[in-house]
Amino acid sequence: MNKILYCHGGSGNKGCEAIVRSTLNILGTQNTTVLSNNLQEDLEAGLDQICSFGKATFEIKRHSLIDWMIKGWYFLFKSQFLTYHILYHPLEKVNWKNAIAVSVGGDNYCYDGSAPLLSRFNKNIKRKGGISILWGCSIEPWRIDRRLINDLRRYDLITARESITYNALKKAGIKHVYLYPDPAFTLPVQPVDFNPQDTIGINLSPYMLANAATAKQIKNELYDLLDWILQKTELHILFISHVEKPGNSDIETVLQNCEPYLKNPRINILPSEYNCMETKDIISKCRFFIGARTHATIAAYSTGVPTLVVGYSVKALGIAKDIWGEKDNLIVDTRTAKGPSLLDKFKYMYKHEHELRDYLKEFIPGYIAHAWKAGDLVQNYES
Repeated sequence: MNKILYCHGGSGNKGCEAIVRSTLNILGTQNTTVLSNNLQEDLEAGLDQICSFGKATFEIKRHSLIDWMIKGWYFLFKSQFLTYHILYHPLEKVNWKNAIAVSVGGDNYCYDGSAPLLSRFNKNIKRKGGISILWGCSIEPWRIDRRLINDLRRYDLITARESITYNALKKAGIKHVYLYPDPAFTLPVQPVDFNPQDTIGINLSPYMLANAATAKQIKNELYDLLDWILQKTELHILFISHVEKPGNSDIETVLQNCEPYLKNPRINILPSEYNCMETKDIISKCRFFIGARTHATIAAYSTGVPTLVVGYSVKALGIAKDIWGEKDNLIVDTRTAKGPSLLDKFKYMYKHEHELRDYLKEFIPGYIAHAWKAGDLVQNYES
């Protein structure tokens, strides 16, 4: 059977790129097509060299007649129906009959307004005779209502990438859900000639501040952390971007919030030119890692780097808990202002560096092996 991966946002987000690359490794590239929301980003990342690619969306030019029609429809009816109908017209015209449709946008159900669109895709696939799979998902438990449950029951198979989502779906009566680590844990590194020495990698995200209980407090804790590292250690600091999209840029977040620190010779910003596998190689060479983007932390975890997650959603916090267990001193939840500070938790990681490395060395290989086994579920539909 043909496999079609969809809900891929484009490789301007290295996490999306990592999910697609690793999913292709797990499921195989034979008879597989990826439908992308941003084909140009994927071409620049070279993804078309390993698989067939196509467009999932129709380009709506600003101030065109179609653009004005969409705006007028929304003004009159306060509905995104026409937007979705036109924007995703290529995706809805796909012949899904006897195809395995794999939704790889794992966190799409976490965003406001996304559920009706995803439900529309799911219904269309089932109506046309396709097998519908929700792959590596995370869903905030508080979003699980009757309408969402009815949509999730239409899928033939659901894999959850962390136990918070898995347990919530099981509690809601979803029987065909299975727990497997995020596919990106299996992503290989691609060696590059960039060797940070005695360095802590730090990834900041605009969402880290936007979803914080108090953005000012998070900023102050970040500054306390940077000051302590520079004054009390010999560590170098490397800011590592994982997403570079208009209005959603990790580098812009660093420039806007850490500009005074960038004059220090021990602080650098990693250029955004590297693909997800090259970025993972660089992260693997860091002594410590602090990350806001989930897949930046996955790159660190999976290569044995002691990692502190600065999380703001179920995906990051759930994965961290599945790896560290009750070690909540390696998790910063920006949605609450309570608990030990970012600096206090980094001090714990700094003090217990060797213990944490030994733990990851023992734990991660089995965790990665389990991620590979998710492919067995899909193969059952191919046979």
